[in-house]
Order: sequence, then C-alpha cells, then structure tokens
Amino acid sequence: MPITPPSELSSRVALCLPDGRLNPKAKGYVRGPGLLSLVDAQIPGRRLRRKRWNVVFVSHPEVLLVAALSHADYAGLAFVWAFDRTDATFSEAEQLWPLGLFVHLGDSLDDPATLLRGQVTAQWRKEGDTLRIQTDSPSLRAHLVVTVPPTDEHFQLVVPWDEWTFNYTAKLTALPTEGDVYLGGRRIRLRPTTALSCIDFTRGVWPRNITWHWTTAAGFVEGRRVGLNLGAGWTDGTGVVENVVSVDGKLDPLWEPVQFSFQPDALRAPWQIRTSTSERLTLRFEPSYDRRQATRLGVVEMSLDQVIGTLHGRYVQPDGTVLTLADLPAVAESHRARW
Repeated sequence: MPITPPSELSSRVALCLPDGRLNPKAKGYVRGPGLLSLVDAQIPGRRLRRKRWNVVFVSHPEVLLVAALSHADYAGLAFVWAFDRTDATFSEAEQLWPLGLFVHLGDSLDDPATLLRGQVTAQWRKEGDTLRIQTDSPSLRAHLVVTVPPTDEHFQLVVPWDEWTFNYTAKLTALPTEGDVYLGGRRIRLRPTTALSCIDFTRGVWPRNITWHWTTAAGFVEGRRVGLNLGAGWTDGTGVVENVVSVDGKLDPLWEPVQFSFQPDALRAPWQIRTSTSERLTLRFEPSYDRRQATRLGVVEMSLDQVIGTLHGRYVQPDGTVLTLADLPAVAESHRARW
C-alpha cells in the first residue's frame, strides 16, 4: 500500500527532548531548498547508542568514489574507496579509532566534520552554497567542492521507531561537483558538467539489530541531472520511507515501499529494484564490483556489502511521462548489524 506522507516541517525544530527522547514535534519530513537544515540533530545523553555519519558518493565517467566519516560512540571510522571505470580496478583505505577518538561530527550539515589523525583523514565544511569535502590517504585522495544549488529541493526525514529509537536523515542528490581525485598515480579532474555527488547525512539512536538494503545513483540523462535514493528494510513499521527521485533539482518523494531482489551469495548477478505498489520505478541494477566491510568489536558486529554498478529501467514522472534510465552510475548496499 502507498504510505500516507507524514507532516511537512516548516520551521526549525530540535530532534530530541532534553532527556534524549524523540521530540514529537520533529516527526515529519522536509522538502527543502538548498542547504536549508530545519532539524537540529543534537542527541543528548544516550552514550554508546548513537549512530552518526556523513557519506558522499561521486559519479563521474572515469571514476566512482565513496568517502565516509562515521561515529558510533564506541568506534569511529573513516573510509574512502574508488572504482576506476576505465580499467575496472578498485582502491580503498580506512581508519578505525576506538571510542571514536579524533572523529568530530556536528549536528547538522552547517557544522564541520573532521578526522585529522591516522592513515585516512577527512574534512567536511560548509561555505555558502557549497560543501567542501576532502579525504586523504597514502593511496587515494579526493578534494571536492560540491555545489548545492539554492533552488534544488532535498529530502530530510525523521524515522520514528519509538520515543527512544529514531533517526534523522538528509538526502541530497545529483549535486554539481568539481575538484580532483588522485588515484593510482594519476589525477582525475572533476567538472560540474561531468561529475555529480549524492550526500547522506544521518544522526540517530538505532534499534539493537537492523538490516537494510539501499541504493543511491546520480548521472546525466538526456542532459538532465538525475539522482535517486532508495531504501528498504530499516524503515519497516515506522510509517515512513526514504524513497525519492530528483530531476534537475525537482524532488519527487515516492511515498511507497521499494523492493530489492538479489542473490546474497552472488552479489554480482543483476538485482531487481522496483516500487512495490505501482509501476513508478522499475530498475535493473547491473553490478561491476562488490566489496565487503566487516566490523567485530565484542558484542558489536556489522557486515556491509557495497556493490558498484549501473541502473537501467524506467521512472514515471509525476506528470505521467516516462524517463528512461540507462547506465546510471550507482552504489547499492546490503547491511546487517547488531550494534
């Protein structure tokens, strides 16, 4: 069944009450322009239960790149990987710090995020209508200037499992990007006419056990900036979903579940991704590479499969016209955690 959209937030609100419970006034979503951030995601107390991360996915004809900076109270992690599309080679680097030492994440995209010590360093900062993101490691570096056009719409959503477990997430898709990626001894120049980024900003207190499937994609289709964010599993039972498509900055929240069909023991076989109650979105994900990231810290276990590839299929726009998607660069995830 389609989902009844939650309330649309129109003024700034705190995610939490002073005791760390979910603020009932924060329940809802934002379809806001530019870098407008209406939710203050400070989470008081709740030590060892918070999950926070900033992730950027960069799509370019020569390279696909993901850089992440995360803090789970008991551990902090920075990683960066790049898939060279010219020769199908893969490079990655990561840095784990117990108790999240040296990892600093703010409560909104207005705030800087840094990790300045270790084999992988990272810096995020907002400057006007841009996000400057830099990640460096001995083998792989990316220096990005991601422009957030002031007229672009972006999706922010509060996911309420209950008053003590909840999540705030902001999804910004298909953003013009410039900068440089240094990979394998060569420099790849990024230009807004060829490079697009998607941002995943997340802050929450999650259930002890969670599973999700997710994909984000960005590229140029018929000369238009197209991006999407689709998820399944983790929002089940909450009454909301995070599924959106963006075309030239115009946001289309789908407000219905999305189904992911794939073979867990053969992740490079094609996936099927589609809206479950309509024909709005019917996609085939064709993988090129998969990577596994496993974390085991005593009672904490996480398994993350990230699969790199392209999306093909059709998207029915709100006016009924069909946009055909072919070779749209994407990354998909299958994630299981006890945290």
